[in-house]
Amino acid sequence: MDDSRWQRIEEIFHQVSRLPKEERPACLDRMCDADADLRKEVVSLLESMETAGSFMDTPIVSEGLALLDGRCQERFAGRTIGSYRIVRQIGRGGMGAVYLAERADDQYRKRVAIKLMRLEAADPFLLSRFHTERQILANLE
Repeated sequence: MDDSRWQRIEEIFHQVSRLPKEERPACLDRMCDADADLRKEVVSLLESMETAGSFMDTPIVSEGLALLDGRCQERFAGRTIGSYRIVRQIGRGGMGAVYLAERADDQYRKRVAIKLMRLEAADPFLLSRFHTERQILANLE
């Protein structure tokens, strides 16, 4: 899928996801016109968002934000966030950083990526996009 196609899917998804469920079909009709594949991709993302539920709404989010709030400049390797221990940083951008982490409580073995936003990047629009991204990524293996 080319970048312009993905950007269009993302644009429609963000607009439609903010609407009440009963208004979404009409909006999809308008925005996708006769492009059935475009509509299918957006609907798939909307379904993923719905099935993700709210399991990510935990103290882990606030713990992660606290790590990046400017008062904590030390390295994060070895730090624990919820049930996960940070192994190393794997990426950094304008909004924050992404870390490789592994399950620390020996309940089971799992490696994950944890994205931590800088508090300065936490304006309402960016937080909305971050939460949407979080819901979608939560469904990936």
